[in-house]
Amino acid sequence: MSDRTVTSLTNPTVKAVRALHLRKERDETGLFVAEGLKIVTEAIETAVPVRRCTAVPGRAARTGPCAPAQLGVAHCPCAGDIGQEAYADVIATIRRGLLEDPGILLSPLEARMHALAAAGALPHAGR
Repeated sequence: MSDRTVTSLTNPTVKAVRALHLRKERDETGLFVAEGLKIVTEAIETAVPVRRCTAVPGRAARTGPCAPAQLGVAHCPCAGDIGQEAYADVIATIRRGLLEDPGILLSPLEARMHALAAAGALPHAGR
């Protein structure tokens, strides 16, 4: 991933992103803007089974896995369902997706959106 500094609001990338604030542009391109820490965090959690519980690992013994782990959407190292080395691999995957290859995180999200759209759960997805 190359570092680029955008210095002009007339930059084509800036123009394209700003246009996505219009529903018509989103409908025509099939793209959208995801802004903010919460939505980006939720997207990463959807793509990679990262720990989601709020307990501090090792501070108190857990009687079982956290709710996301019970649902099968996250690992729960707090309850010992994944070893330290295996969980380090999960974190390394997230780092690679953020710093080197966004497709690592975006491909699972795209697949999920297409599956939900095919099931009729997202009426406007994939247009």
